[in-house]
This record gives sequence, C-alpha cells and structure tokens, in this order.
Amino acid sequence: MTFFEVLEQVVALLRRHARVSYRALKRQFELDDAFLDDLKAELLDSQHPVRDENGRFLVWTGDPIDGGATETNRPADALASARGDLRAPEAERRQLTVMFCDLEGRRRTKLSR
Repeated sequence: MTFFEVLEQVVALLRRHARVSYRALKRQFELDDAFLDDLKAELLDSQHPVRDENGRFLVWTGDPIDGGATETNRPADALASARGDLRAPEAERRQLTVMFCDLEGRRRTKLSR
C-alpha cells in the first residue's frame, strides 16, 4: 500500500472513530516507526483537522462523517478488502430496560443495563 493510500484510510478511521492510538495504527497497517512518524507529520502539519493527544493518540477535530449507512460502511469495506479481513461490521450498543413482575402484583423488580 502506498503512503497516500494509508493516509486516506487513517483519515477515514479518524473521522469514523474520532480518536485512534498510534499503537493501533502500527498494528492495523503494519507500520514501522519511520513510516508512522511520516504519517503523523503529514496528518498534523497538513490541512487535516487532527491533533495529537499526549503523544499517544490522534484525535479528529473536524466534522464527523455523515450518518448515512452507505458512507459509514464504505471506508470499513475498503479497509477490509485491502487487508483481506472479512469481519462483520461493529455492533451497535443500545440501552435496554427490562421489568420483571409476578402476576399477583406483590413483587416488582426493574433491571436496567
């Protein structure tokens, strides 16, 4: 993968996740220290709305990616096909409230997650 292909995919990850660690980038893209330094310099010194956080994370400071399903999945699909990964998309987390009660009305227990 070329430098700019990796750069585009990192920007897509940042827009989607808002924050990515340098260690995760090294593992995901199998980067050496010199490549990562060049990537950081390009992201932080160019026109991208990205900032460094404590020397450990890149943080997206621009507008988040649109909520459309097609646009949201496009970077993940491109990344998965480029890396050969066929993992399912990330699950969505929602709050669930469950109430248990007996038929006689003596006990009510409410569990919330």
